[in-house]
Amino acid sequence: TVWQRAAKLRGLDLAWLKPAMSERLELAALLHDAGKALDPDDSEPHGFVGARLLDSLGLLDIAPLVAHHSGARLEAEARGMSDRDRWSDDEPDLLAVLTFLDHTTSANGEVVTLAQRRSDIAARHGKSSIQTQIFDATMSEVRHAQELLGIHGASLPEDDTDNRDGSWRASEA
Repeated sequence: TVWQRAAKLRGLDLAWLKPAMSERLELAALLHDAGKALDPDDSEPHGFVGARLLDSLGLLDIAPLVAHHSGARLEAEARGMSDRDRWSDDEPDLLAVLTFLDHTTSANGEVVTLAQRRSDIAARHGKSSIQTQIFDATMSEVRHAQELLGIHGASLPEDDTDNRDGSWRASEA
């Protein structure tokens, strides 16, 4: 799952990822899709729905990550709901990593390449759907996360993958 992969980052030697940041990332990864359960009709971006819940619980440092993960701000713009966005992006590195983890984890929790995830989104929503367009629009954020993590594909060193030779998967948009 996205959360399990975020938790594995603690084991990597990432100088920029301080323990408190790692804890926020893990909590955001665990709760990033809470809005889907609260709003099954998808009446607004699920990140915003989940972030409001986190705000109400006093998790004010986690809410912005949940609110804006995986291009939710872009989705709000496309749906004419930008006025509902009340969170600031104070931690762009954590947001980029959360988006990367979300984009490289399938709906059933498996590690997938960016191409596989995009293909799945396009199959479910359509090749020219807003969901596919947003996925494409977040690629610069994903590339930033890959640089931060020191990787070139979807896999983290501790991911169970089919890379029998130990090499990273090639990045695919």
